Amino acid sequence: MHQTSHTMEQSSHMLTLEISLYLNMFYYGLFAGMEMLFLVIKFYHVNGLSTLTFLNETFGLLVLSIIESVRLYIGQEENLPKKMSAVFRQV
Repeated sequence: MHQTSHTMEQSSHMLTLEISLYLNMFYYGLFAGMEMLFLVIKFYHVNGLSTLTFLNETFGLLVLSIIESVRLYIGQEENLPKKMSAVFRQV
């Protein structure tokens, strides 16, 4: 009985982690898209924006996106064979 409750508790924590990673993928995509939109708007509407500043902000967003993508991939590496829709069927 004790072994079964320990297994259920561990699977509950894994389910919580999987849901958090899934939501993080969605919200990071939304965040990066909005940042890119703001960057384009800033490029066209801010007077006196230097090219160096624009390139620095673009590079910063690119580096942030790469780091976050790698972090999310490593978090999902264990779950790659599984379908993410199976996570929400268990909820």
